[in-house]
Order: sequence, then C-alpha cells, then structure tokens
Amino acid sequence: MNFRIDNPVILFGLLALAVPLVLHFLKRRRFEVIDWGAMQFLPESISIQRRRWLDEILLLLMRLGMIALIVLALATPISTSGLLGGLQDRSTRDVVLVLDGSFSMDARIGARASPWSEAVRAAKNIVGQAAPGDRFAIVIARQPPLRGHQEFSSDRDEVQAKLDQLPTARGNPDLPAALAEAWTFLQSRSRAARKEIIVFTDKQLFGFADPPTLATLEMLGQQWRADAATARQAGDAVPSVRLIGVGGALPKRVPNFSMAPVVASRNVVKVGQEITLRSAVRVDGFDKYARPGKVTLALDGKAVHEFVLPDKADLKTGQIPLNHALRFAREGRHVVSFILQSEAPDVLAADNEQHAVVEVVKDLRVLLVDGDRKLGPDSSTFFLQRALSAPAVGVEKFQKNLTAPGATSVLVLADVPRLEPAQNEAIERFLAEGGAVLIALGERMRQTRAFYNHQLHRDGKGWLPAQLLEVDTAADGTLPDVRSFQHPALELFRTGPEAGMKSVRFEKWWQVQIARQSHSVPIARFANGDPFLIEMPYKKGRVMLCTVPLDRRWGSTFPGGAEFPVLVNELIHYLAGAGETRAMLRRGEPIRLQLADAATRQLKIKTPEDNLTLEVKAWPWTHANTGAVGVYWVRASDGAAWPFVVAPDLRESDLTPCTEFDLRKVRDRLPIAWLDEESALASIIGDDERSEELWWLLLTAVLGLLCMEVWMTRRMALARGG
Repeated sequence: MNFRIDNPVILFGLLALAVPLVLHFLKRRRFEVIDWGAMQFLPESISIQRRRWLDEILLLLMRLGMIALIVLALATPISTSGLLGGLQDRSTRDVVLVLDGSFSMDARIGARASPWSEAVRAAKNIVGQAAPGDRFAIVIARQPPLRGHQEFSSDRDEVQAKLDQLPTARGNPDLPAALAEAWTFLQSRSRAARKEIIVFTDKQLFGFADPPTLATLEMLGQQWRADAATARQAGDAVPSVRLIGVGGALPKRVPNFSMAPVVASRNVVKVGQEITLRSAVRVDGFDKYARPGKVTLALDGKAVHEFVLPDKADLKTGQIPLNHALRFAREGRHVVSFILQSEAPDVLAADNEQHAVVEVVKDLRVLLVDGDRKLGPDSSTFFLQRALSAPAVGVEKFQKNLTAPGATSVLVLADVPRLEPAQNEAIERFLAEGGAVLIALGERMRQTRAFYNHQLHRDGKGWLPAQLLEVDTAADGTLPDVRSFQHPALELFRTGPEAGMKSVRFEKWWQVQIARQSHSVPIARFANGDPFLIEMPYKKGRVMLCTVPLDRRWGSTFPGGAEFPVLVNELIHYLAGAGETRAMLRRGEPIRLQLADAATRQLKIKTPEDNLTLEVKAWPWTHANTGAVGVYWVRASDGAAWPFVVAPDLRESDLTPCTEFDLRKVRDRLPIAWLDEESALASIIGDDERSEELWWLLLTAVLGLLCMEVWMTRRMALARGG
C-alpha cells in the first residue's frame, strides 16, 4: 500500500462539500420564458448564456475542490512509496552505516567470505536500493571511530564507491563510541523525517556484550533516552538503531595463532646496553598441534633474528615462549617487532604481529631533588648520585630544571619535607605530559605529614600514591619479601644473582594507607606485609613511592649493599620507560608530537593503511586517525623519525559469539531492532514504509485553485459588465 490517512476522523469534514452545492442552487437565477418573434435574431445571446452557465459549473467545482483538499490536508495523508521524496528540499531519511572495524571482522575460515566483506556487500545493497532523497554517512567502529563522510550524501554511486575504498578491518573494538558518534552526527547534521543507525557486526562477545562494553552501553542508553525525550518535545525525529549480524555461525573450535605482547626488560636503555625481549606464540583452537611457521624479530622493520619453532608443543600451556637479547648502537626511538608468518590454518592475521618502542639514550634524564639545604655525604641523595651518576639540586632550585623542555624524564624527591604551590603545579604538569616521579620518604616528613596527605594525596585524588600514617620500627629490623616482587622492574631480584636481598635490613619504615578509589598498587612488600614500593599511574605519567629513605638514616643497610645501585637503576629505567609509553597508543589515543624546531610545517606519516603528507598548522601536532593496529612512522623533512605503536587487543582474537542471553542484555540497554543478515534487506528496504507527509502538496494545490477561482470570477464579472 502506497498511501494512508493518519487522521481519518477529519474526513467527516468532507460533508462541508454540500454547502457550496446548496448555495449554488438556492441562488440560481430563474427566468420567465416568453416566446416572441425576434428570438430567432438572438442566437449569439443564447450562446453567451450557455458559456456563463458552464463557467459557473467550473467555478463550483473549483470551490468544492478547495474544500476537499483542505480537509484531506488536515487528515494528514502519508505516502509510503518514496516516489515523492525528491519533491522536498530535505531528505526523507538519513542513515548512518556503522561497520564493525575490529580485526575479528577479517576472520578467514576456509573459502567463506570474511564478515567484513559481507558487511560491505550488505551496506552497498542497502544504498543501491534506497529511495530518492535518502542520504547516507559511514562510521567505522574502532578505536577511535572513523567517519567516512563529513556530511550526509545522497549520491548513491559516491557512497558505494566509498564503501569499496574502505580499508580492511584491522582495529581494536569500540562499538559504544561508534554508536555515540553516529547518534551525535544524526542529531547535529540531520533534519530528515526519519533517522536511522544501521550496524553491521560479527556479533563477537568481546567488544559487544562483555561486562565493560555493557556498562558503557548502559550509560549510552541513558543518554539516548534523554535525547529522544528532548527530540519528541521539539517535534524532531528520533533516531532508530538496527543491528545486522554478518559472518554466519562459527565452528566450535577456530584455529588461530597470535603473538603475545612484547615485554622489554627496559624500555629506556643507554647506547650499547643489552636488554632482553620476550614474547610468545599463542596457540588457540587446535585439536592437534600444527607447527605455526616462523617468527622473525625485526628492528625498525629489518630482520635481526629468526626463531626456530618446535615441531611438538604441549597444547595445555597454549603458548610457545620466545626471548632474545639485543643491543642498540644508536640513539633514538626504535621499534622491535615479533612477526609470525603462519603456514598452518590461522583465521586472523592482525594478531600475528606485536611491536614495542624502545628509547635509546646516551644518559638518563634524571633530576635528583634533596631535602637537605646543603648537599654533602650525609644528604638524602648522596648514594643516589653515585648509583645513577647524576647531580642533585636543593628543593628550592629544581622547578626551573623540571619545566625546561626535554630536560627531565624522572624526578626523584628524596626526603623533601614540603613543596611550594608553584612547585606542586609544576610536578602536576610534568606528570600530565608523561613524566615520572619517585618519592623516597624519610625523617623530615614526620613534621610535614599533614601537608603530604592534604595537599598531595587528597583522599586518593592527588598524585601521592598513599596516605602517610606513622613511622613503624622493629628491634631486629625487617627485610624485603622478594616473593612479592612481581613487577618488571624487580625481575632481577627474583631470578638473577641479586635474588633474595638477604643482606638488606630496615629498622624503620613509613606505614601508609592506600585509598580504595585510587589506582595505587604495592609492587613490593616487607616481610611483615607492609608496602615497600607502591606504584600509581597519574594522568599520562607514573608515580612510585618508597616507604624508606634511600640513605643510611634509620640504620638502613640498603645503600651500602650491592643490591642498591641495581635496584635504583632498574626503578629509574622503568620509570623513564613508563614516561615514554606515549609512543604506545592505547584506547584510541591520538599521536602527539612537539618539536623544538617550530619552523617545520609539513610531516609525512606512514600508517598501517596509508601514506600521508600533512600540513602542520600548530604545535603540538596531533593526528587522530590511529584506529588500525600496527606501527605509525612520522617523519620530518630533515629525516628525523618518530615511531608510534597501536598494539592489538588479544581479547579480540577470541571469536566467541554472543548467545541469545547476551543479545538480550544489549537490547535491555539500547532501543535496538535486531535483524539477521538474511532478512535485513527485505525488512529495511522492502517492508519498511518510508512515510512522506503530503499535506504540503495538497495545500499547494489549494493555492493553485484559489488563484484560478479569482481569475475566473473576475473574468465572469467583466463579461457581465460588457
């Protein structure tokens, strides 16, 4: 059916058509007929009278037509054919096509087409069969979402060509962010009578119905309902959401190899220093072990080592560990890569590579700040200076060094009793830019404990990892519990020659309390269970708290032992590397680059998907499209290069699909009409009614009839007058 009336009760108004008829017949002229001889000489007069009668009939019909059209317009006639969509200035329907861009959409199972290929094909079919006036936009669901159009397009050939040009799915999942982007796009850019979001996804559990995603969808659903209520009050269309599953059912066991994340013993090393790189080949979904192929270790894209994989492996462990020692000959950022070239069945390709960025420097950029006003052999940084070969400054002088660009990677505060407000703000900015801070507690802080708790800790909201309680003591002292050293910076003390730290004793230490809402984690403890080292991320930086002084106060044997320089260097290298994690992009984080040479106005960037040349409009320079997993190289005209890495989230390698129970959880959080791919086109294109209100067309016809009525009335009046 191509036509309907939304308010049929109004049609009773058609009874008003009787009014012009009654008036016409009541006021009709009556003439007395008298036959006389001269009538035969008046044929022209008879002809004129007949024309007048015909004009009156036409005038009556026009008046009847105007009344009928007005009644029909008030009854709200609706066209569902879509053939009249081109007569309006605005589109009848605006659609945002959301394609799941996570790398599981590129699963290759036998000769079956990938879910991504099916999604693109289904989207092209929807666009190809759309009605005139329908407009489309494209959003790729990944971290961050990628918008295919800055505006809606009604050019179907253009939209289909854009779909063909989309890169293969190779991102980490973020469907809630893509839905939010599509919803906002419709609310801000569309004035159409219908607004739709059509989502194409492989219905994988992770990224769609896992607990973190459901929590995000819950918040998104609350926002949508509020927006929908506002739109209804304003008389605007409320967007609808449809989900289309692609990819079909998966076998019970899906064979897949993947590389575990790269772990470097140090992320920041000196030139010529050796580090150990570790990864593993993960084996999932195999009934019987098949040799994966070969794994290559590459440095900046060039192979430096090839691992020999075993012909036999225990599937219970699920992985084949790999490690290799490597030295770096030159300064700068370097990319180390473990690349699997699979020969056995392997459904996913994007998880066969893992990369990490290692910063190679001549010297570590460490700033030691001593709580003593006069530096000497008894000051708090004396042993730190020797262990790190770094100078120290007094607390009143460190702010200038900290704020100088690139001067410091790690700030060490050794028994510093108090900070001025400007110094505290400088440290806040330092951490916000990715710096790291190591705090060594001491005797001086007994008098200023309230300052640290109120100004720096702030009930877990500040940058101090824990609240200071009181100084504890033991007659025989306490020693570190090496079993608690489950941290990359402390690995040598579990497995190396320094294992045990049996000669280390602490007579006193600070007792601290970690707030529940903070992200602080004890990474080392004493034998009595109290925290020894506490780590906490803060903004883009990292803070580590040591609950004992790093000097000989309180009778500590630690600074004089062989373990001291090793531990201090490991902690500083780790913290320096933690600051450099800005090169490891997470959760859709953009590339940020700040150059000392502000004259550079053009940068070339090589992404996993494309090669681009971009203009620099302002510094710091940012590049937001980091949705594809892999390595990004940014190069300046002078040859300087900076690598950035987006690592694949290996939870995406688990192709477990959603159950009906999982889908119900999603439906409970969002207003969704779920459609399978087989019925999608028929329901979206064939069965769906494209409602087009026609009152405006009827009123246009009324205006036309009114103009004709005025013209004909004037014509009849002039004829009578003549």
